[in-house]
Amino acid sequence: MVHQSPTNVIVDDSVLGQEFLPPDLAARHSQLSLLEACLEPARHGRKPTHAWLHGSPGSGKTAVAKSALAKVVREAGVAGVTINCWERDSLYEVLDQMITDLKVFHAEEHRSSVKLERLKRCLGEKRLVILLDEIDKVPPAERSKILYTLDEMGNTGLVCVSCSMSALFELEERVRSRINPRTINFSPYSAEEIIEILTRRAHLAIASGACPPFLIKRIAAACSGDARVAIQTLRNAAESAEHAGRASLTPRDLVSGWHDSQRAKASDVLRRLTEDHRLLCGIVSRSKEILSTDLHRLYLRRCARHGRNPVAVRTFSSYVNQLVQLGLIGCERARVKGNVRLLKAAK
Repeated sequence: MVHQSPTNVIVDDSVLGQEFLPPDLAARHSQLSLLEACLEPARHGRKPTHAWLHGSPGSGKTAVAKSALAKVVREAGVAGVTINCWERDSLYEVLDQMITDLKVFHAEEHRSSVKLERLKRCLGEKRLVILLDEIDKVPPAERSKILYTLDEMGNTGLVCVSCSMSALFELEERVRSRINPRTINFSPYSAEEIIEILTRRAHLAIASGACPPFLIKRIAAACSGDARVAIQTLRNAAESAEHAGRASLTPRDLVSGWHDSQRAKASDVLRRLTEDHRLLCGIVSRSKEILSTDLHRLYLRRCARHGRNPVAVRTFSSYVNQLVQLGLIGCERARVKGNVRLLKAAK
C-alpha cells in the first residue's frame, strides 16, 4: 500500500479552534446588541446591568459574551475578567483567578475574605465586567455565594453564561432579586445559519476549492443547530482528507469527521458532569441494554464497592433523565409492568 503524502487542506488551523473569535458573529447580531446595551453604563462610569445568556450548547453564547467584553474593554478602558466555572467552581477559586488576571499584588492570603478585600481596595471605583462562563456547572449554593459576593464589588457587571434558565431559578431568592439580570435567549442555529458560519470558516481556514459547498450543506443538516459540532466536524473532515493525501474533502471524510466530532462531544459533555453521571453511563455502556431497576441495583453495588455515598432515588432518576436528554444513553418503555424503562448504550 502506497503511503500518501499529506496535503495542505487546512491553511489556518486556528480558525477551526474553539478559541477563535470571528470579527463578525453570524446570526447573533440581536443578542450581541442586547448584551452591549447591558454593558453600556460602564462606558459612562456606572455599574453595568447584569446579563444572563442562556441556550443550548453551540448556540453562540460564549462567542457573543467574549465579543462584547472585548469591545467594551478595548473602547472604554473597562477591566475585564473571564472565568471558566467548570474549572473554577468555588468563590475562592474565582477570586484567586481575578487576583491573577487583574495583577493584584500581596493577595496570597488563603482566606476568601482577605482576597475580596484586596480586590475591592485595588479596584476602588474602577469599572469591571466579569464573564462567568458555564456558571450552571457550579453547585447552586456556591453559585449564589459567588454572584452575591461579586455583585457587591462596586461598579462590577456580571455576564453569566449557562445552558438553561434553571441555573438562574436555582439561586437563592435574595440573590436572584439582587442581581436581577437581563436574560438573553439563544435558540439553536438554523441550517442556513450554520451554512453561513461554516462557509466563512472554510474561506479562512481551508484551501480554496478544497471544501465543496454540498459537504457544508450536509454538515449543517446533521448538526442540529450546534455550531461547535459543525465546526469540529469540518475540522475533522479536513484532517481526514489531509491524512489520506487528498486535495479536497470527500463524503468519506465527512462521515469520518462526523463520528469523531460526536465522540468528542459525548466525551466532553460526560467530563463536565458528576462522577455519579459517569458511573451510570459506564454501567449502561457496558451492559448495552439494562432495565432502570437493574441499573439502580448495580449502581448501589458499585457505590458500596468503592466506598461512595449513593445519591437519593429521586436524584438517581434525575441523573438518568439528564443522560437521556444529552443523548449519552438511549431510553424506551420496557415491556414489563410498572414504571420501568429500558436503557441502551448510545450508538
